[in-house]
Parts: sequence; C-alpha cells; structure tokens
Amino acid sequence: MIGAYILYLLSLVLAILLLLSSHHLTTYKRWFDPAFLLGLALFTWGIGHLFIHHDNFYFQIIAQPFTFFFYVFLLLMFQTFPLLPNLYFERWKKFLDLFVLLLLYGTVELTTWYYPSLEEQLRILLQVHTGIFVLGIGCVVLFSNRHGKLWERANWLIIGTLMFLGVQTIYMDKYVTVACVFTLVSFAMIIAGYKSAHTEKIQVAVMDEYFYYHERMQFLLREENMNRLLIGISLICLVVMKNLPPVYLIGMALVATTLCVRLFISRRLNQVEIKEIFEISRNLEKRFEVHVKEITAKNEELTWFLDIKQRYETLLVETNAQSMKEVNYENVHQFIGEIVRKWFRTMNALRYLRIALQTAEGEVTYEISYGQRQPDKDLFKIEIETSIAHTTGVVIAEAISESEQIEEEELQQSFLRLLVIHVRGLLDRCLQNQQSLELRLVEQEMEFAAKIQFSLIPKERLIMDDVQAKVVYLPAAYVGGDYVDFIQLDSRYSCFLIADISGHGIPASLLTTGLRNSFRAVLQTCRMPNEILGRLNYLMYDDLSKTRSFITMIVAVYDAQQKTLWTSRAGHPEPYYFSVSKTQILPCSNGMGLGFNKFAVYPQDEWKVEEDFTLLMYTDGLINLGEDDRVMYSGRWQSTLADTYADAERDGHDRIEAIEQKIWTVARKMQQDDDISILILDFKAAADRKRD
Repeated sequence: MIGAYILYLLSLVLAILLLLSSHHLTTYKRWFDPAFLLGLALFTWGIGHLFIHHDNFYFQIIAQPFTFFFYVFLLLMFQTFPLLPNLYFERWKKFLDLFVLLLLYGTVELTTWYYPSLEEQLRILLQVHTGIFVLGIGCVVLFSNRHGKLWERANWLIIGTLMFLGVQTIYMDKYVTVACVFTLVSFAMIIAGYKSAHTEKIQVAVMDEYFYYHERMQFLLREENMNRLLIGISLICLVVMKNLPPVYLIGMALVATTLCVRLFISRRLNQVEIKEIFEISRNLEKRFEVHVKEITAKNEELTWFLDIKQRYETLLVETNAQSMKEVNYENVHQFIGEIVRKWFRTMNALRYLRIALQTAEGEVTYEISYGQRQPDKDLFKIEIETSIAHTTGVVIAEAISESEQIEEEELQQSFLRLLVIHVRGLLDRCLQNQQSLELRLVEQEMEFAAKIQFSLIPKERLIMDDVQAKVVYLPAAYVGGDYVDFIQLDSRYSCFLIADISGHGIPASLLTTGLRNSFRAVLQTCRMPNEILGRLNYLMYDDLSKTRSFITMIVAVYDAQQKTLWTSRAGHPEPYYFSVSKTQILPCSNGMGLGFNKFAVYPQDEWKVEEDFTLLMYTDGLINLGEDDRVMYSGRWQSTLADTYADAERDGHDRIEAIEQKIWTVARKMQQDDDISILILDFKAAADRKRD
C-alpha cells in the first residue's frame, strides 16, 4: 500500500513538471498543448486515487469526478497531439468522443444509484470501457505519428501514456507490484519522450496533394477501424452481460448508437474525399498529357538551339582570341575588319552586313560591309554609344536576313548586338590602354615631384647644446601642402617653422617650393618670428591671392644666450608643451593666416627656458586623424603624448624618439585623409646636460 501512495505522489510531481513547462503559453493555447493536458490527467489521477483510499466518505465521493476528468484530459491530449499538418481530429468528433465518455460515466453513476450492490462490478466495467475507448484513440495517434520506426524516441511520450493507461484499464488488484513497475516504466518513457520532443524538432517534408490525401486516408481508415472495434466491444457487452440492470444496458446501447453515428458520418466524409482523389487522378492524367506535349516542344526547341550553338560557336572562339591580343588605335580597324568578316561568313542567313564608326557630329570615321544591300528587304539596325579617339560616338550595325522564322531572326539580331558590343569593347580597350599609358606617365611625374618635396624636408635630427629638433612627415598623397623647416642661423639664434598650405596635390606642392625659397630669403634680414611672418605674408600675398589659397604657420626662434624662445602664430594650431611639472597646450597669440591681408601684423610671445621641456608643433592633419568616434582630436593627443613623455622621462629614454614612435604607431592604425607634419623640439634648461 505504501508503494501505491508513493506512485500517486510521483504522478503529482510529474504532473506539476509538465504543467510548469507550459507556463509561457497563453491560457487559450495551453488547452492545445499535449504536455499541459497530460499534466492535468496525471494530476487528476493522483488526486483521485489518494481520495479513493481515504477513510472519509466525502473524499471517496469527490474522487469519482477526478477519475472522470482523468480520462477526459487523456482523450484531449491524444486528440491535440501534433501530427502531420493534414492529420487531425475534426471538432465534431471531439465532441462526440467526450459525449461517449459522459454517457459511460452517467450510465454507471445512474445504475449505481439504483443498484448500490453492483457498484464494485460496475466500476470495474467502467474502468475497462473508458480505458479501451481512450486507448483506441491513442493507438490511432501512435500509428499516425510514425517517423521511421515505431519505437523511436519521438513516440515514447505516446507509448508511455498508452502503457500507463493500459495498466489502469486492466484490473490488477492481485498484481499490485507488477502494476507499480509498469507504471514507473511508463513515467520514465513519458519523461524521456517529453525531453526528446523539446530537443529534437521533427522535420516535416513538404507534401504534394496526392501524398496529402494518401496520408489523410490512412489516418481516417485507422480511425474507422478503431470505431468498428469499439462498436463491436459495446455490442459484445450488451449480448454477454444480459444479467445487468436495464438502466446499464440502455446506457451502453446509447454508447453503441453514438459510435455508430460517428462511424456513419466518418464513412460519408471518407467517400467525399475518395471522390476528390479520383478527380485528382483524372486531372493528373490530363496534366501528364499536356506535360508530355510540352516536353516534346522543348526538345524540338533545344535541338534548334543546339544547331544555332554549333553555328555560332566559332564566333565566340574568334572573339575570345581577339580579346587576348594587344589592341591600340593603330590596329583597331584591322581587328574590326577581321571579326566582321568572320561573323558574316558564319551567319549563313545574313545577306548584308555593315559596321560603321560615327562621331557625334555624324562623321563616319570607319566602315566595312559585306554582301549586297537589297532595297526590297527589311533592314534592321543597331546603334550603341562608345568613345572614338577621345570623343563620343556610336557603333552602327546594319544587316539584312533572308530567314523567315521570327525566332531565328530575333536570335540573329541578338548575336548582331553582341558583335556591336565586341566592337565597342575593342574601342574601349584602346581608350583604356591610352589612359593607362597617360596615367603611368602622370604617376611617374607625381613620384618625381614627391621625391623633390621630400628632399626639401629635413631628415636628420638637429642637435645643439640647448635644443634638439626632429621632423616627422606622413603624407596622405604623393605630394602635399605641408612644409617643415629649421635652420641654425648662427651660434646664438635658431629658427623653426611649420606651415600648412590650403589644398592638396601639385598646386599646394608648388606653393610649398615658393614658401621655402621665400623663407630662406627672409632669414637673411629678419630674426624675430613676427617679422618673419609679416615679411613672408607680404612676399607671397600676390601668388596666394591669384590661386585663392592661404597658409597657416607658426614660427619659433630660440636665443641660446638669453635662454629665450619667441613664437609667432598665423592661424596655426597651438603647439603641445610637455615637461615634468606640467602638460598643456601652449597659449600662443594668434594672427590671421598668410594671404588674407598683405599688410597683416602678427603678435609675438616670449618664453623663458627655465626647465627641460618638449614642444610639439604640428599641422591639423594630426588632430583629424581617424574617423567617426575614433578621431584623435587635440585632447586625446595631449593625453596620449603626455603619458609617452612621462614614461620616457621616468625610464631615461630619448623623449624625441619615444614621441615619434608613438605617433607612428597610432597613425598606422587610423584612417588618414590629410598630410601630417610634426616638428618636435626638445629644450634643456642647463647647457651641460647631455643626452645619450
């Protein structure tokens, strides 16, 4: 008895697990979820049996509705089990099946009311009748759900449920241990089948209408045979159990009648579907005949295309052969003549073919024709625009065909279009080859200009007692508009300059050369940076105005005797200042760029060299490096280079080299759209401090 109670509790636990698995579904959809319905069935079975074994009479009375709902939920579980899309129980069948269950229970309850002495016998018969009825529905679902072998894990949920229901159907009070073992096995199969159904999704093949009806008829025949079996069992019960009360016999007769009505309606509906299958078969024969005719027509068309292929295959071979040859404006007419002659001889249906090259003004620069033009024949003409010797023109093709078949004439027009396209391709290749030659010449000139400009930028480090200077140059193209220079004027003065000319390419590069010459000339007479900027602006104003250009610049002059640095700025970004005590953007006074006002005056700042520091002057390409949110704006560079300066100072490394390597490392990872020029100046407060 203890084993039975443990079994009831296990059923409740399993029921709760199955019910919780459907918590994500809406209330309406849960009633179509087999796991939810099976959980309700196991829950009502466990509660019902616990109440039956209770000593209280009222609990025993309440147990009967739980047993009824156990079979109702099992029936609904089988009827809503997901099968192939075309296999399902119609709604009227579900209502009739529920009505049969209600008749069985109503018959037993009514008979027990009048004949209490027969209660135990009637309960056993009810258990057998309802069990067989629900087992029949379950077997139909099982044999309709076969995906391969019957005992695959996809079917274990149904098989476990049927095994559990079979144990309840067979009255096994004398073999309680055997019943418990089979019930536990069924629980294990239910759990395994449920897990397999959630982890393995069954792939349902797309069915045509014939296979659809075949599977549907198999399902209906299984259901019909199940219905006959149930009717037979009901009639046997009526014949064998004549000693039972009339009330029970009348109820069983109603059950048998309901099953007969179900069978009758099912047969009528099956006959309708059989007629549909016969109609589909007749339509299949008609469609097969049409399909055979279509295949025959396609075979004839394919034969014609194969003949066309053999005739025009040589044309494609000749075209491919010409594409491998070197073509230019000197031999292109020869190539056109060869390909036109080959096409005319191969296209047997053509009686006249003319190819002409015509400019946009209507002048014919080249033409070739074969055959004789007949005025009484239709002439089809094709024109395609192209480039003829650096000017716009058209390739014209005219042809006359003697073929009377529309399909062949259309095909000849298509191949004639291919001929025109090939002629245009020859002309395009001439133009491309000419442009490639010109482009190579331009690239050579640009490379030579880049070498000249690069030679103007100081490559070696300037080393003096108090200051060292190094240039870092990262061009965005062959030539650019950045200019960096430094000159030691004498033992006292040194001048440093960095400039950015508006624009890119050769115009900016030419202005760079002019700026260098002017800068070197101005240094002969000027020493202070504001004088240098004013003089450079005056000398270059006319050239900048004509080209609508301008120059931003910063000039620094260092006085080694007074340990003083003078700076003057013309619209250029302020330099970075790095030292042990502070890191900042040096607040230099600003003036307008060169080329805006011929008589502009530029302010000048004076800075005492009282500590070791590094000054970094740069063009705006440095702070425009990168794209989107990765742009290295001024604040990011200041933070990055400040850390680099601090690390080099702490480790005793060369500060200029450390900053230069950091800039190169960052620049290689970023998108560069503008030239980058950087002048790194490293100052020492004491003249006797030497660097390694």
